[in-house]
Amino acid sequence: NGTENSGAEVDIVNVANQLDVKRRRIYDIINIMESVEIVSRLKKNTYRWHGLDNLPSFFARLQKEGYQARKMKRMYPHLKELPTDDSKTIKGMGNTCQKLIQIFLVTHKIDIGLTDAAEEVLGPLPKSEKQKDNETGGGSAPSVSGEKKDDGSDSKDESKDSGGEGKAMKTKIRRMYDIANVLQSIGIIRKENVGSTSSKNKPS
Repeated sequence: NGTENSGAEVDIVNVANQLDVKRRRIYDIINIMESVEIVSRLKKNTYRWHGLDNLPSFFARLQKEGYQARKMKRMYPHLKELPTDDSKTIKGMGNTCQKLIQIFLVTHKIDIGLTDAAEEVLGPLPKSEKQKDNETGGGSAPSVSGEKKDDGSDSKDESKDSGGEGKAMKTKIRRMYDIANVLQSIGIIRKENVGSTSSKNKPS
């Protein structure tokens, strides 16, 4: 990779102190950016900035992997975990982020509801979660599309959920929203309200 030794170094501790935010929040954002190769880890708490120039080649590689994964699923439908030869395994929010982007790249859809995306990435959601998710944002289920749009809304359901499984799923859905917010700020996707009267669903 020609950009490995280029770009500014970013110290997570300094960034958290300067912005006066919890370090955990900075790590979440950095993990998402690392998963799309905008930054790379140099050492503990230190990352190198690469920018957006490599996104097209990264998307092409992610799309190829997505097609291969879907082909494997059709061939071996009973396998829960598909074999991978990727030496750099992405976990947590970074993995979820890649899978969210992969949905666009493989299905060629222009917009996808975040509830549908969550089911695609995380598995079937409990009916209660789907109903709550569709009730946020004034009755409109949020969706994501192919470009950035300035939208300050942040749909999070703070109601308590019974059972550990339900709470775990609610946490995963919130993380999906967090990932979408970061991708929106980068300019990779934009957020829309499907039920809105203003129709701007397609990227220009």
